[in-house]
Amino acid sequence: MNDPIDAVITWVDGADPAHLARRTAHADEMPDRDPRACAATRYDSSGEIYFALASLLKHAPFLRHIWLVTDRQTPARLPDFEAEGICAPGRIRIVDHRQIFEGHESRLPSFNSNAIEAMLCRIPGLSERFLSLNDDFVITRPVTEADFFDGPRPRLYARPQLQRSQPPKVKLRRLLRWLTFRPAVDVFKFDHAADLAARLCGETRYSLLPFHSPRAMRRSLLESFHRNHPRQLQRQITPRFRTPRQYLVPALTCQLALRQAGGILDTGEARHALLEGSAPDLPDRLEEVLNTPAKHFLCIQSLDQAPTASRRLVQARLTMLLRSHLPRSLAADAGEPERPWVGGWPDVRPGTVAAGPAG
Repeated sequence: MNDPIDAVITWVDGADPAHLARRTAHADEMPDRDPRACAATRYDSSGEIYFALASLLKHAPFLRHIWLVTDRQTPARLPDFEAEGICAPGRIRIVDHRQIFEGHESRLPSFNSNAIEAMLCRIPGLSERFLSLNDDFVITRPVTEADFFDGPRPRLYARPQLQRSQPPKVKLRRLLRWLTFRPAVDVFKFDHAADLAARLCGETRYSLLPFHSPRAMRRSLLESFHRNHPRQLQRQITPRFRTPRQYLVPALTCQLALRQAGGILDTGEARHALLEGSAPDLPDRLEEVLNTPAKHFLCIQSLDQAPTASRRLVQARLTMLLRSHLPRSLAADAGEPERPWVGGWPDVRPGTVAAGPAG
């Protein structure tokens, strides 16, 4: 199959004063929101986007375009990728929320990843087959198209699980909360959102919870779902922050692919690594992942919550891994890691060959 494959990354810089002002202004509209849904760490940036981009350019060269979905923002050093010849002009493209929410502008601004991901299929010019990523995903080793698609069939990295949030149970919990005068705080849970996605596709027993790694999607499947469920789309994109009444978009696309596109379910966890920024031994865990040949997909959640020393070690180590596909200014900022890793950083640009550290 010769159809192109694109990648889509959702990104926001929560420290941007304009974005922070918009977020703060709208937070009070939802007094029953889950406090975690608007916590600063969900929007803060520690430069992860540059590692995500570099890892795609280095380890997934089969990709056509990389679409960066933003809210009136552009990463400061994004132009350097083209200026330094790391990628071809136009290969990385900015898409604003206003483009994908065209016709639904009243739902903006949105700080809701569930709403934004539901609209990714509306990116103008997006390929039929594409990968969806968070900005804290890193591909640590070379991958091929076959790691994500077998022709038109998406490969689905997900874990099956029995549904835990059947509607009667949810209603009973809400009733008990009301009877006991407990605060009616709506808490978003991935398990519940995956269950809702399954039920929307007619599955009442099992749900699929995707791993924290790139998700293979078919654009037409989401478009068709939206056409057939217009009211559900409005429920999905209306809340400005996450709520438990929203489905998990990657879980929905897994269900749709299994039923309509011959999706291939891959439940093995050996290739995936999820690290928490708050882990006290984060640099050591990262080194273990990078030294494990089976690990291809890495997610470091909330790197902003790591102690400064740990965060700098992580940034330096990822810079070492991806130096050949990072702008020189970023590599210089990272500095040499204060660890006895063997070897140095070869001065390698795309298209040249030099010896250096493995990986």
